[in-house]
Amino acid sequence: MFTKRAQSALEFLTTYGWAFLVILIMIGALSYFGVLDPSRFLPEKCVFVQPLGCQDQTYNPTEERIQMRVINGAQDMTDVTYVLDSSSCPGIAALTDGLGAALPGTWDAGQELEIFVECEDADGADVSMGNRPSARMTVTYTPTGATYPKTSEGQIQVKNT
Repeated sequence: MFTKRAQSALEFLTTYGWAFLVILIMIGALSYFGVLDPSRFLPEKCVFVQPLGCQDQTYNPTEERIQMRVINGAQDMTDVTYVLDSSSCPGIAALTDGLGAALPGTWDAGQELEIFVECEDADGADVSMGNRPSARMTVTYTPTGATYPKTSEGQIQVKNT
């Protein structure tokens, strides 16, 4: 009833099926252990919507914080507020200037701020930000002489080397 051709076809498909299954398991293992993680090859970035611009960024592993220099490229700003959203920060994210104080509420045209992003737990101890620290920052401001507030958003992503 069954011919030898059917048996050889079934053996052929079974052999290639096992080989395909082994390849899938190998790819799964490589991605699980991070060998195939494409984020290792992505460059660092610091991007802000105009009028703000990012001059430089880095990650300081000894102090567990992101450092960036942001410049106001357009006009004097008043009522400046900063909101931080950091997915790589497991605790509380804090924004400070270079001296450890809160960021200023006014920002002059051409003025450059050095901003630090730090992660802390509930007790105030530093928390690691992982291998690929990133943060999103929203700056709300009112241009001098204007009535309505404006918003500028930025994203920063650095490597923890």
